[in-house]
Amino acid sequence: MPAEQVRGGREPDLIVGIVGAIAAEFVIDKTRVFIGGLSAGASMAVILGQSYPEIFSAVAAHSGLPRGAACDVKSAFAVMRGNAAVHDRSLERNSSPMRTLVIHGDADGTVHETNGRAITKQAIAAIKKAKVNVSKRRPLSGSVTTKSGRFTEFVDDQGLVVVRELIVSGGTHAWFGGSNLGSFTQDCDLNASNELIRFFLDLPAYDSSRK
Repeated sequence: MPAEQVRGGREPDLIVGIVGAIAAEFVIDKTRVFIGGLSAGASMAVILGQSYPEIFSAVAAHSGLPRGAACDVKSAFAVMRGNAAVHDRSLERNSSPMRTLVIHGDADGTVHETNGRAITKQAIAAIKKAKVNVSKRRPLSGSVTTKSGRFTEFVDDQGLVVVRELIVSGGTHAWFGGSNLGSFTQDCDLNASNELIRFFLDLPAYDSSRK
């Protein structure tokens, strides 16, 4: 529902409240609060990052939908299949710039790969709207990501990676780098957990030539 995809929505506010409670109980660096998720969790991570930029420093979306792509169950399933998104322009106008990592499989039969690319475009648009220059950077040769799929980075004028997109060849609707014996996990060269940490801490994506 559109009301749950904006600042002040019940679900976003609930999660932000949990983050606030943890921050109040424990000593944490509030400039290093990140959020990520898989599938619906990825979609909520994008919503939270773009709606609460004063709380979250970066977002990771693994196999999710872009913010505002769907407004009800019917449109959600249509978007998941890769059909034209039902865009809510008010959500686009209110999106805040946010460093974003996108991970998606090109063989995802549940949430089509086009949704991952749409999250990338949405993130870049919000960053450019904030008057930040963004340029595309080619991947390092020999990196595990280039062997496993399509790897694209977008950097600002200072060289900071503001958006990183990892499209994994043969990737299904599962967390990459886990055991095939697990539920919603897929054993592959790219380890999503490692890539989240690398992106959040502004480290280069894994490069097999630097072992």
